[in-house]
Formats: sequence, C-alpha cells, structure tokens
Amino acid sequence: MRSMFSAFSRDIRREFRNRLQLRDTDWTIPVHVKLSGNSREVVSGRYLATEVTLFASNRFSITLHVKLHDRFEEEEYVNELLHALLLDQILQPHTKEPGTIADREITVPAWLTHGFSQSIAHKRIGSPSAFYAGFLKSEQMLGTDQIFSVKNPDDLNPVSLAIFRASSSALVETLLDQPGGHLTLRKVLADLAIQDSPNMDALLLQHFPGFRELENGVEKWWALQLATLAQQQSFEFLNPEETEARLNRALTVIFEEKLPNAVENPNQKKGLFERLNLKGNKNQEDSPPPFNGNLNQFESFLDRKDLREGLLRNHNELQTLLAYGFPLYRTVLARYLDILERIADRKTNGVAEELMELEALRTKIRETMIRTRD
Repeated sequence: MRSMFSAFSRDIRREFRNRLQLRDTDWTIPVHVKLSGNSREVVSGRYLATEVTLFASNRFSITLHVKLHDRFEEEEYVNELLHALLLDQILQPHTKEPGTIADREITVPAWLTHGFSQSIAHKRIGSPSAFYAGFLKSEQMLGTDQIFSVKNPDDLNPVSLAIFRASSSALVETLLDQPGGHLTLRKVLADLAIQDSPNMDALLLQHFPGFRELENGVEKWWALQLATLAQQQSFEFLNPEETEARLNRALTVIFEEKLPNAVENPNQKKGLFERLNLKGNKNQEDSPPPFNGNLNQFESFLDRKDLREGLLRNHNELQTLLAYGFPLYRTVLARYLDILERIADRKTNGVAEELMELEALRTKIRETMIRTRD
C-alpha cells in the first residue's frame, strides 16, 4: 500500500511541478504522507488532513495524514495532496525568515486546489477543449467573483461542484498561459502567506499586467480566455470517433481528371514523398481516367503514371493523424503509412491481406471502446 501511494504521489507531484516549471529536485520543505488504517475499515467524517509544523530549528514540515477505509476516493486524495504541494509553494519563499509568518493562519484557496486537480486530469485525458466547449455551450461557467467566493467545495452538490472544478481549471490554465505565467503565479502564491483574507481580483491585477490593459480587468479577460480554451489545443489528441472519421478520409484515394492544357509549375517545391521516384506525367494526351475510391482498391489505380503524386494527400493526412489520432490507433496508422509507401513503389505483395487485417483490428478497437464506455 505504501509503495502504491508513493508511486502515485510522485506522479501527481511531478505533473504539478511541471505546470509551474519547477525542477523536481528543488525542495526546501519536506512533504510527508502518513498512512493509517486499512482498506476494509469503515470510517465516517474527515479522513484526510494536512498539517504544517514549524520546528525550533526554524524549518517547516508539511504532513498529509491519510486514513484508509472502504470508501476511499482517489480524487479526494489528489485534492488534498495538491493542497499540501500548494502550501509548499506558499511557504517556500519565506523559509529564510519563517518567523514573519509563524503566527498566521495560511489557507489555500479552493479554486487553486481544484483547478490544478482538474487541469492535471485533463492532461491525462488529452481533450480539455471538448470539456470546456460543453460547459460554455450550457452557459454554466462561473465568473471569477463566483469562483473566488467558494470556500468549501464539499458543500456543493455534484453538478455545482463539476461546474466549479471546470471553471477553476480554466482559470488556472489561463493564468499559466500568460507570458511568464508560471513565475507570476508562484509570486501570487507567495503573497498568500503574508496577506490576511487576500482579495484575489486585486492580487491578480497586481501581478498580471495583462489584466490591467482591459476595462473591467480580470472579468473581461476571463471571458476572452474561456472562448480560447474551448478551441482544440495543439497537445490534444482526437477521440476514437473523430480518429475513425479522419482515417476513412485519409484512406479515400482521389485521382482527378487532368485538363489537356494543364501545365506543371517548374518552380513549385515538392516534399520528400512527392519527389521520390516521381517522374511526372508530362504527356497530357495520355491522361488516365479519374478515380475516387478506397485504398483497398489499389489494383484499380496501380498502373497510373501519376500514382505517387496522387497518393501524396493520403500520406500527409496519415502523418497528421499519427500525431493527433487516438493513441490506440497509432500502430494501425503506422502500418497504413507503410502500406501506402509500398503501393506507391508498386510493391504490393501481401498488401491485400494486410489491409484486411487492419480492418479487423479497427473493428476490434471500436468494439473495445464501446465496452469501455459501457
């Protein structure tokens, strides 16, 4: 159990510190996780608690007490662990003079804890823009004043909690997305240790100069950022349905009819795939008929002089899909790219059988995803 918690906690710690661009070796305050009980016990009430201790040697220590029981929730543990990691960042700038904050009651705003928690979950899922787009369409996203006003998310009903977490995550994402956002957010955290009941709007306006450039400051900036978050980000991958649809388009082979007067531009640059073994068809009088079909009909267009040129679009779309397609399809996509190269080189021995195998593999992936959702 200790080993499992240790490995899981290290993953969360690494992802949190990566978001703030902190080196994982730079530690000044130890964070301990103390386990008690077992997974068969029945526990009522609070089973997670974080404690900050200032020793006589003027050194801080953070301890996360964990009581195991039969209804232990991973998400709640992640929230409490992030609470401890945020406390580390709040206290860290004051470790040289801990006496200045020794008597203060330091709290971590709930929106920061839940915001980082949901943000890390999004990175693992890989498609946060669809998440934000759904909330924006429902017009349920909270304004910054509403986000900052939530003190105890445990009092919220499940729907309100989901809206609060989505809004908080979007706020964390947009703060980090500002120029030098990771450094600025760390300064905001440091100020939480020296301010009693800090005004978050004022604190963000103080540290993020971009907010001061707009009338109504944080609120107007917040509305603009939400629209941006609902658009697909560069690090996201497509879901299985989108991947299948894009793959079907990538496997559709189209050879258009060439007009007799068409002239090739000699100055046009060609990619590597297009240049290899591409002699071109300069005799327009002998143009083959147009074709629109699937890659598995390769025997119908294998003898075309413009074969490699015509398959260039398919090659580029498969390459893009390999980068952004759903991860379970990566092996399939790599094999399709290999087959496309072999067809372009007219080396088709065994290609028909392999295309049938890939169809069966795609069907298996689709069925697996349906069962997973069920």
